[in-house]
Amino acid sequence: MRRLHLVRFVVPCLVLNLFLMRPGALGQSFQGISLVVAVVLCALHFLLLNRASFKTAHGGKEEMGRYLVLFILFWLYEIPVGLAGRSNIEFLIKEFVSSIVVFLCYGLILIQVEENKRFFRFLCTIIALIGASCGLTIVLGSLIGFEKLFITHIRVAGYEAVMLDDNMRTGSLYFPFSMLYAKYTSGDVELMRFNGFFREAGIYQAVCCFCIAYEYYTRRSKLVMLGAAIGAFAAFSSLGVLLLLMTVGAIFVMRIKGVFVKFFFVFALSLVVFPAFLYAPYIGLAAKQDTHGTSVTDRTEAMSNGLNALGDYPLGSGLFSGLEANAGITLVAAIGQIGIFGFLLQVLMLSGWRWKINRSALLKMLICAPLLITALISQPIAGSTIMYVLPMVFLVSYSEKNRFRQQV
Repeated sequence: MRRLHLVRFVVPCLVLNLFLMRPGALGQSFQGISLVVAVVLCALHFLLLNRASFKTAHGGKEEMGRYLVLFILFWLYEIPVGLAGRSNIEFLIKEFVSSIVVFLCYGLILIQVEENKRFFRFLCTIIALIGASCGLTIVLGSLIGFEKLFITHIRVAGYEAVMLDDNMRTGSLYFPFSMLYAKYTSGDVELMRFNGFFREAGIYQAVCCFCIAYEYYTRRSKLVMLGAAIGAFAAFSSLGVLLLLMTVGAIFVMRIKGVFVKFFFVFALSLVVFPAFLYAPYIGLAAKQDTHGTSVTDRTEAMSNGLNALGDYPLGSGLFSGLEANAGITLVAAIGQIGIFGFLLQVLMLSGWRWKINRSALLKMLICAPLLITALISQPIAGSTIMYVLPMVFLVSYSEKNRFRQQV
């Protein structure tokens, strides 16, 4: 009984360990420590676990096996290309080792249906609590001033020289538990952007939308979904506006019966979602182009360079071989380095699609869509360790009798 009680602490610790990995805010500094913690927690889990308690989801072995095949194919392709190309070999080896360790340690645990459910339920709760904290910080800061809410500063590697104000900089922690990413200025309006303890606010919004969709199709806690939505909003990301509306809209459309009716509502929603993405006050793409144009042009130029490089290196020039500025800022921008085959494998892994065509597969792809879209056009998250873990999600639904049935 004591062993069973102790083993239940492993999964929450694994969730917290994610924040020490890339693209977490502390990932650049603590990635190595997170790998050691993952190995220790995985070993502890199987030492304490009663063998009778090891229950995989119906179809879970097949799904995880297919994911493993994609993962292996990616590295079997990228390592030779990197060695033959222009890759930074030290970075390539470190990335390979960290990816293998995280994939295996988390995969061995998350293949179990109860542990998978517990892991993602706890992750959604943490993300929602951070979102609620960001909302409270914004409200209190607007009333009494953010300087009175300042607690301390957490060093974020790569952002040490970024000063936003006297005490404001990336990594500043505000009451109750909100990490600042940047101060966004548009005309006379100043918005405090929070990153949810990820490296950038644009990454946090993607994880929030992921959690909203997962929560809706499992536990349906309104408080958790609300907290995650507040977190996505507090990131003040142009893409976050689009993904939040798309996620909520897709959930609504999936409930509608009839193909033609679905298409009608998709068309109607697009008339709302895309204008909001383009013309939302202060954070819409048009407003950002006027006030923070480099944020847009840096990405478009990097993606254009990546596509041009693909013409010269269709098989890829090797991971970490880009010499231009922002060479790997998005998955599209990195296509010249990883090649068209590596690009397609990353898309398949992040999409959550595991070679099935049914309702459950569509729902899982909906849950993972914010991660994929963000990786494609906004943030350098594809191939980072956390992003190998999140697509391991199984879709678990609860019945009225408080039991669950597996849908994979």
